Amino acid sequence: MIIRFFWSQIFATDIINLPPLDNFIVDYTNTITPSQINSFSSGAYQIQQQTSAQIAALIIPDRGWYELYDIALRIFRNSKLWDDKFNNGLLLIIAKDEKKLRLTVWYGLEWVIPDVLARDIIKKIERELPHVGSVKVTVMRETRSVEMAR
Repeated sequence: MIIRFFWSQIFATDIINLPPLDNFIVDYTNTITPSQINSFSSGAYQIQQQTSAQIAALIIPDRGWYELYDIALRIFRNSKLWDDKFNNGLLLIIAKDEKKLRLTVWYGLEWVIPDVLARDIIKKIERELPHVGSVKVTVMRETRSVEMAR
């Protein structure tokens, strides 16, 4: 417990200043295997090539003192997760230890992924959060459903 608290405090100081995402999915918790990262990344890359929409996921241990919305905005701005012309990015953030998540849909994708669909995706992922191993599968499945909705 003390170790978790200590790690949380160290990570919390940096959480809002994360470097720009260097991949379609960045996992600071080592929850997802390299092959799953490759699978997610290839799906997100295909979506980007076919539609110009940019999809990314970030898995962090916890959100520290920040709200996931604030972290999402910072990641969007630092990583340029949108096409300048269309503003069409989507970011899923999972705070694994807290079992919290946020799906942030940038303006250009709101017509493809309205709030109702975003809520349904979040609910599906939330059902899997108690079984962290299943989150990987759910994230992959929901990424594909976003691709099909497009």
